[in-house]
Amino acid sequence: MFIKKKSFVFKAKNPISSVKENDNFIKELAKLIDMKIISGPHSLYITDKGNEGVSSVSIIKTSHICVHSWDKKTHGLMHVDVFSCNNFSIKKIIEFLNNRFHIIGKIK
Repeated sequence: MFIKKKSFVFKAKNPISSVKENDNFIKELAKLIDMKIISGPHSLYITDKGNEGVSSVSIIKTSHICVHSWDKKTHGLMHVDVFSCNNFSIKKIIEFLNNRFHIIGKIK
Protein backbone atom coordinates (compact mmCIF):
# COMPACT_ATOMS: atom_id res chain seq x y z
CA MET A 1 0.00 0.00 0.00
CA PHE A 2 1.23 3.46 -0.92
CA ILE A 3 0.44 6.33 1.46
CA LYS A 4 0.93 9.96 0.51
CA LYS A 5 0.12 12.97 2.68
CA LYS A 6 0.74 16.61 1.96
CA SER A 7 -0.29 19.71 3.87
CA PHE A 8 -0.21 23.06 2.13
CA VAL A 9 -0.19 26.18 4.33
CA PHE A 10 -0.15 29.58 2.61
CA LYS A 11 -1.37 33.16 2.59
CA ALA A 12 -3.83 33.98 -0.17
CA LYS A 13 -4.97 37.23 -1.76
CA ASN A 14 -8.44 35.76 -2.17
CA PRO A 15 -9.01 33.01 0.41
CA ILE A 16 -12.18 30.97 0.60
CA SER A 17 -14.86 32.98 2.39
CA SER A 18 -18.03 30.89 2.06
CA VAL A 19 -19.19 27.29 2.46
CA LYS A 20 -20.39 27.16 -1.17
CA GLU A 21 -17.04 28.39 -2.50
CA ASN A 22 -15.24 25.85 -0.30
CA ASP A 23 -17.41 22.94 -1.41
CA ASN A 24 -16.82 23.81 -5.08
CA PHE A 25 -13.07 24.07 -4.42
CA ILE A 26 -12.88 20.62 -2.79
CA LYS A 27 -14.84 19.04 -5.64
CA GLU A 28 -12.50 20.63 -8.21
CA LEU A 29 -9.41 19.55 -6.24
CA ALA A 30 -10.63 15.96 -5.93
CA LYS A 31 -11.31 15.84 -9.67
CA LEU A 32 -7.89 17.35 -10.46
CA ILE A 33 -6.05 14.61 -8.56
CA ASP A 34 -8.43 11.87 -9.70
CA MET A 35 -9.93 11.13 -6.27
CA LYS A 36 -13.53 10.05 -5.68
CA ILE A 37 -15.48 11.84 -2.92
CA ILE A 38 -17.65 9.38 -1.01
CA SER A 39 -18.86 11.75 1.72
CA GLY A 40 -18.97 15.53 1.89
CA PRO A 41 -17.76 18.10 1.65
CA HIS A 42 -18.91 18.76 5.21
CA SER A 43 -18.28 22.47 5.77
CA LEU A 44 -19.08 25.17 8.31
CA TYR A 45 -18.33 28.85 8.51
CA ILE A 46 -16.87 29.55 11.97
CA THR A 47 -17.76 32.98 13.39
CA ASP A 48 -15.60 32.99 16.54
CA LYS A 49 -13.78 36.33 16.74
CA GLY A 50 -10.18 35.94 15.57
CA ASN A 51 -10.92 32.51 14.06
CA GLU A 52 -13.43 33.46 11.34
CA GLY A 53 -13.41 31.21 8.30
CA VAL A 54 -14.44 27.95 6.71
CA SER A 55 -13.49 24.51 8.02
CA SER A 56 -14.25 21.42 6.00
CA VAL A 57 -13.59 17.72 5.53
CA SER A 58 -14.34 15.37 2.66
CA ILE A 59 -13.94 11.63 2.79
CA ILE A 60 -12.40 10.37 -0.43
CA LYS A 61 -12.35 6.73 -1.40
CA THR A 62 -8.69 6.54 -0.39
CA SER A 63 -8.75 8.80 2.73
CA HIS A 64 -9.52 12.55 3.10
CA ILE A 65 -9.19 16.18 2.02
CA CYS A 66 -9.44 18.85 4.75
CA VAL A 67 -9.52 22.62 4.28
CA HIS A 68 -9.32 25.45 6.79
CA SER A 69 -9.50 29.05 5.55
CA TRP A 70 -9.28 32.13 7.75
CA ASP A 71 -10.65 34.92 5.57
CA LYS A 72 -10.59 37.78 8.08
CA LYS A 73 -6.82 37.71 8.59
CA THR A 74 -4.59 40.05 6.57
CA HIS A 75 -3.89 38.13 3.39
CA GLY A 76 -6.13 35.25 4.36
CA LEU A 77 -4.47 32.15 5.70
CA MET A 78 -5.31 28.72 4.28
CA HIS A 79 -4.46 25.14 5.18
CA VAL A 80 -5.22 22.38 2.67
CA ASP A 81 -4.51 18.78 3.69
CA VAL A 82 -4.59 15.84 1.25
CA PHE A 83 -4.08 12.28 2.51
CA SER A 84 -4.41 9.26 0.23
CA CYS A 85 -3.32 5.70 -0.40
CA ASN A 86 -3.24 6.63 -4.10
CA ASN A 87 -0.48 8.67 -5.66
CA PHE A 88 -1.21 12.28 -6.61
CA SER A 89 0.74 15.16 -8.15
CA ILE A 90 1.90 17.73 -5.62
CA LYS A 91 3.00 19.96 -8.50
CA LYS A 92 -0.55 19.93 -9.97
CA ILE A 93 -1.99 20.89 -6.58
CA ILE A 94 0.47 23.76 -6.08
CA GLU A 95 -0.28 25.15 -9.56
CA PHE A 96 -4.02 24.83 -8.91
CA LEU A 97 -3.77 26.56 -5.51
CA ASN A 98 -1.69 29.41 -6.90
CA ASN A 99 -4.03 29.98 -9.86
CA ARG A 100 -7.11 29.81 -7.67
CA PHE A 101 -5.98 31.85 -4.64
CA HIS A 102 -3.05 33.98 -5.84
CA ILE A 103 -0.63 32.80 -3.19
CA ILE A 104 1.49 35.39 -1.41
CA GLY A 105 4.99 34.09 -0.71
CA LYS A 106 5.79 30.39 -0.52
CA ILE A 107 3.65 27.39 0.30
CA LYS A 108 4.87 25.68 3.47
